Amino acid sequence: MSEKLKPCPFCGGTKICTEKGINLNYCDNCSAESNVERWNTRPIEDDLRKRIAELEAEIDQLAAHYATERQDDKSPNDTQTQTIVYGKEREE
Repeated sequence: MSEKLKPCPFCGGTKICTEKGINLNYCDNCSAESNVERWNTRPIEDDLRKRIAELEAEIDQLAAHYATERQDDKSPNDTQTQTIVYGKEREE
């Protein structure tokens, strides 16, 4: 098998043994086993990794947008000439 074997889907073990004569992979740690063709086939895990990557990219875009808006808030505002505080008038 030319493809690198993924860790065990049950325990995460990385010591995976291959018995080519009987077409079997098994985890030396927890004894999980599967045929050689299916060991790396994990559609749910693959879909979740893809979705996580999409969400992380969206977070990056939102963070960049937020940083830009925050930078805009720090720019001088020429339309405001004075600050008025109501309810703090001096009595004379």
